[in-house]
Amino acid sequence: MMELKIKSIYVNNFKKFKNFNFDLNSENWNITGDNATGKTTIYDAFIWLLFGKDHLDRKDYEIKPLDDNGNVKSGAEPIVKMVFDLNGKELELKRIYREIWKTKRGSTTKEFEGHETLTYINEELLGVKKYEEYIKGLIDEEIFKILTNVKYFNNLHHTKQRNILFELVKDITEEDVFKLNPKFEALREELEKHSIESLIKIVKDRIKNINKELEELPIRIDTLLDVEYKIGDNFDNEKNDFELSEAYKKRDSLEKAKKLGNVDFKIDEHKKTIISFEREIEELKAERQREKNKILDENYKKVKEKEKIVQDKKNTLQKYEFDLETFNERIIKGQTKVNEEISLRDKIFNDYRVEKGKVFTPENCNYCGQALPSEMIADLEKKFNLEKAKTLETLKASGEETIANIEKYKNAINEFKVNIENLETVIGKSKKEVEILQEQLITEETIGEAVAFSKDYAQEIEKIRDRIKIVENQITKLTDEKQPTLFDDDLTDIQKEIERLVACRTEFVIRKENRSRISKLEIQLVETKRRAEEEQHLLLVCESFAVTKRTLYQEQIDKHFKLVKFKLFEEYISGGAKEICEATYNGIPYGAVNSACQVNMGLDIIRTLQKVYDVKVPIFIDNAEGVTEFINLNSQIIKLYVKEGVKELQFTPETMTVGIKKKEIEKEREVA
Repeated sequence: MMELKIKSIYVNNFKKFKNFNFDLNSENWNITGDNATGKTTIYDAFIWLLFGKDHLDRKDYEIKPLDDNGNVKSGAEPIVKMVFDLNGKELELKRIYREIWKTKRGSTTKEFEGHETLTYINEELLGVKKYEEYIKGLIDEEIFKILTNVKYFNNLHHTKQRNILFELVKDITEEDVFKLNPKFEALREELEKHSIESLIKIVKDRIKNINKELEELPIRIDTLLDVEYKIGDNFDNEKNDFELSEAYKKRDSLEKAKKLGNVDFKIDEHKKTIISFEREIEELKAERQREKNKILDENYKKVKEKEKIVQDKKNTLQKYEFDLETFNERIIKGQTKVNEEISLRDKIFNDYRVEKGKVFTPENCNYCGQALPSEMIADLEKKFNLEKAKTLETLKASGEETIANIEKYKNAINEFKVNIENLETVIGKSKKEVEILQEQLITEETIGEAVAFSKDYAQEIEKIRDRIKIVENQITKLTDEKQPTLFDDDLTDIQKEIERLVACRTEFVIRKENRSRISKLEIQLVETKRRAEEEQHLLLVCESFAVTKRTLYQEQIDKHFKLVKFKLFEEYISGGAKEICEATYNGIPYGAVNSACQVNMGLDIIRTLQKVYDVKVPIFIDNAEGVTEFINLNSQIIKLYVKEGVKELQFTPETMTVGIKKKEIEKEREVA
């Protein structure tokens, strides 16, 4: 393990220090002083020596001392030199910020041209680049700041915090999650190609696309179904083509007869018409028999289709009941969240009442038992009131946030209850539909062979026979007189018939193509619904897998800390989670605890990360006066105390402070 300790500090013309030299002897020290006496400047000098920045990570800031008017002193040369103990060996580092003055040719006056930085390692002058490379070889800058500043880690972006913490649990694999639940095996193949987070996003995108498809398909089907056709469902295209062929032949014959003026041809045409009518009668009789057979076959198919519809309805009902169960589970989960937030709210409110009820009571000296001076009592009361106000404000903010969370979770639960009510209504309706369909199915199965024809065949046959009589009467009226215009009306009629038959054939082709499209779209709709159900189930399994994996990470990370627990995920009540990183103590977030707790939480984090990075560096604790008890850490610790009235910094070794307290305690015991 690399361990770095400060042995001595020398600062000259750095900010407010004109000349400062102190030996720390690699020990722990307490530095006490009033505000603006230079406590933080020592820490700034430490950071500037190593990285050329201040504790706020600024490179561009003024390090030169100021005169009484607040102006930078010209000619001042900031110097910071520190001697370290590096794994038992002495290391001296020095950084100088020097002004550059040059005399130009032809002039006797020096002119200021800027600054330069000089860096030394063990008194050897090195270029800044080599110096920085040496420091980087010792320790990474960000790791150093994490390990030297108790507040640095908790102010990092949560992504960086998570990356650091996950280095503690590199041994967790997805195989560990598979072992916890057999249903996760369904994800194994997908998780070989994607992370669980990516897979959840992919599945959600697929569900989104499927839902869009489910919205569009019925519209496309309805559009095709809304097309109106003049031909009936019983239209016979083969018969239509035959009639069209015969009509073309008849038109050709009529045109030929018209040229010849042959009445006998007209009589022959009428006789052919009679023969055609007689064929229609025979065809109607055959059609009647075919329709009877078809109706019986279709009745059997309808029964089978009705059985399939009943089964589909049952499957849909089962899916609704599964959704109902899922919403009930989410309500339970949401109520758990509400209860947790209520408990936290009650604790915060109780802490607020306790803190608000605190009253400053002047006490006697802990060591001599005599009353404290009035000016000291006033200082203590002022400090007590400031800390009380700060604590109350923090508790109030935490309470308001908790109340907002309770309201958010309750609103979500109410939405789920509305969804449950809607689902229960749909389920009840679906059950009734299944009952009705089953009753209809029984009725369909008992129809028997009762046949209802699409038309009155006897009446149709009688109509054709009437037409035969009309044609026979036309034959008797024809004479041997040649009449060239005799065929004009017939040609007009046959042309109209040809146009009608062509229109019917065209409409038949269009209807056939549309029905084919409708059939494919209906099949596609059924398949899309099936895929939607599968993807929804897959999403539930994925989210369960992610929650289980997150729990494993949470448990493994928390084992590495004694005081701090990390909240790594904020779960949405509707499913899924948002990645966060929030240090907590007894369930209270880092930002809501008092400053003393924040310091000890920072020390707990540093203690663990020292093991991760195998590094120990000096730790600076600012505003240490707010902490009464520090957790133990085997590192050099420099505590900065604010004390009103102390105008010059006081340095006390930690061992001396502890010794003084022990002697005072023993003296009190002797007096008692």
